[in-house]
Amino acid sequence: VHSRSDAHKWYESMQDELKSMEENKTFKIVKKPHNNIKITSNRWVYKKKPQPDDSMRCESRLCARGFNVIPGVHYTNSFAPTLSHVSLRTFLAISSKLGMRIHNIDIRTAFLCGKLTKALYMAIPNGYIPRNSQEAKLIKDGLAVCLLLKSIYGLVNSANI
Repeated sequence: VHSRSDAHKWYESMQDELKSMEENKTFKIVKKPHNNIKITSNRWVYKKKPQPDDSMRCESRLCARGFNVIPGVHYTNSFAPTLSHVSLRTFLAISSKLGMRIHNIDIRTAFLCGKLTKALYMAIPNGYIPRNSQEAKLIKDGLAVCLLLKSIYGLVNSANI
């Protein structure tokens, strides 16, 4: 997407995602603790989402490459609560009978709220702009990593948190 004519829209989308993560205190930039620590890589996933006015919105998601995390060290459970079809049909039938209106919403930062219980370090994402001179120096010297404080997309246990 970086070489496309609409690259600026994607860049803005990436900055919006990083801003959401900063507002939710999803991670903080820290000095890499020691050389033996496992650093999870990440990547950006890009998607165009249709809007109610028939326009398209560029959406970027920063995803951890969760296949790098170690079971028992970085997480213990990996199940995700799901809704059964029977429950959904029951809910819709009762809502219809009571004349209730049902709305669909998109929570843009749904996975960014669950607090992690174990330390997990991630590489600095592409496009990250240092917030202060200390962060800038750590990044320039190659000593900076993200300490994940909350769950992000791509972690094995994201939906469980």
